[in-house]
Amino acid sequence: LSCARPLPSREILLGIRRLAAQRVDWDLLIQLAARHNLVPLLGWNLRKACPDLLPEHLGDKLVRQLDAVAAHNLFLTSELHRITEILREREIRSIAFKGPVLASLAYKNIALRSFDDLDILIVQFGSQAYVFCSFEKVQDTAAAQGGDKIECDLL
Repeated sequence: LSCARPLPSREILLGIRRLAAQRVDWDLLIQLAARHNLVPLLGWNLRKACPDLLPEHLGDKLVRQLDAVAAHNLFLTSELHRITEILREREIRSIAFKGPVLASLAYKNIALRSFDDLDILIVQFGSQAYVFCSFEKVQDTAAAQGGDKIECDLL
């Protein structure tokens, strides 16, 4: 649980280091972190607390996963900016939540929280419509082409 903090104190980092110095089932730790979408936080905190205590293959794996999450999240964040700018230009009021917004507010770093879609509440007061849209990049493996999946619900 100590590695699940976005901004651990010096004491927490020392505690992580003490735990890492003991006998650790690293594969089980990674599996548990993956089950709870905490691999980026785990990798971030282990690299800060005890990079010298990590098995080499594990350190490399965590760095690759952290880099992949960061690249993916940066892409989705840029998509969020593009979509909200289009909505703003058309004077459509919207509120983005979860995804990059939550990662930025709660973790202070969008690379530390995995997300796969963008959630935007679109508000139109004139017709009293409240629309929730979820934008997701999808990979079509059969056609080897990706695309956008947009689901909207009238609230």
